[in-house]
Amino acid sequence: METTIANSINAFKQIQDKIPSKRKRIYQIVESNVAISLQEICDRYNISSNSVSPRLLELRETGLIKVVGTRISKKSNMEMAMYSATTENERIEIVNKKYQELIDKKNKLINDLNLNLSTLTRDAVKRHIRKIEVNISRL
Repeated sequence: METTIANSINAFKQIQDKIPSKRKRIYQIVESNVAISLQEICDRYNISSNSVSPRLLELRETGLIKVVGTRISKKSNMEMAMYSATTENERIEIVNKKYQELIDKKNKLINDLNLNLSTLTRDAVKRHIRKIEVNISRL
């Protein structure tokens, strides 16, 4: 367990300068807990769910956190996702998988672009390719 915590701390130190401040705060909260839900973050740290939810999604997309299970909320009696920080190896695996998915998607769009599409469709495909390139650069 100590090795996992040390790896998590080292991985975070390597990337912390690149993380925007709101995302960094949510990451530090998740990382300091074994497993925590969006609602628990909101309640314990007095942060609105509108501030927390997008940050959790961004952190998941970049492989910094993962869903580790679910729990029934005492407030809403609904199932909530529980989040935990990833280890360095888990993050590498998540980022590699996401990278490959984005590259495959981009390549399919480029193939579609080369099929002499209408101007409107070509512009839409080009915009989508640029969005994918931005997502790749964020990994």
